[in-house]
Amino acid sequence: MGAARFLVQVAIFLLVKPARSAPAPMWKGNSTARKSCSQASINNCSCRCELSPASTTANAVSALEDKIDQVIALANRTTPRHSAPVASISSCKEQFDKNNSSPSQVYELTFGSQVVPVYCHMGNFGCGNGGWTLAMKMDGTKTTFHYDSLVWSAQSSYNPAAGKTGFDMLETKLPTYWSTPFDKVCLGMRLGQQLNFVVLNMTANSLFSLIADGLYRATSLGRNTWKSLIGAQASLQRNSIEKGSTPGLVVIGMPG
Repeated sequence: MGAARFLVQVAIFLLVKPARSAPAPMWKGNSTARKSCSQASINNCSCRCELSPASTTANAVSALEDKIDQVIALANRTTPRHSAPVASISSCKEQFDKNNSSPSQVYELTFGSQVVPVYCHMGNFGCGNGGWTLAMKMDGTKTTFHYDSLVWSAQSSYNPAAGKTGFDMLETKLPTYWSTPFDKVCLGMRLGQQLNFVVLNMTANSLFSLIADGLYRATSLGRNTWKSLIGAQASLQRNSIEKGSTPGLVVIGMPG
């Protein structure tokens, strides 16, 4: 759509000095006789009166018209175009469902009156095709997300700036942890330069509702599946997370 044309109303007041001797008005009509351009004579004859193009007033009016045209043209060039408002989304899945070719990048997610920039992982990077909403990133060499940390039971963000980056070691916990419902959870773990993923088929109103109370919840993943996440060389204590869920893993995101 072309740029909209804006009507600009300009009021310009001029204080014009009266000329010492104004030129006589020009006469046009059928008669060769010179007549005055009074209102009466105009009403009584087939003629019209015009100001001399050389008169001071005519020049001022012409210049004013040019200036008004210039102002309107400038306003049309400099006034920003107003595009239609973009519908808000609350998960990366919504963006993917609208356009499944959407790239992996930061999108603004809306939770009530709060707008949060979140990195969305689009496509199939190891957890199945879709739009995956980042919830948390944890560094296993730190104690920020230790299993008994209060961060799990708090509805508050941790380092939200790191929620705008992809797979890295910058820890974060986003409002998606307590605001985003889901039916799948993608867990990822980096081992050196290798990234491993597993998918939990679990339905909940949020990760907060699933984890914060500290209660045991069974999963369908067996011991070998969990070991595929942490690597074949790593050891896994029996009964530690074999049939349960624990906050000791890296939570990448949810498609819900």
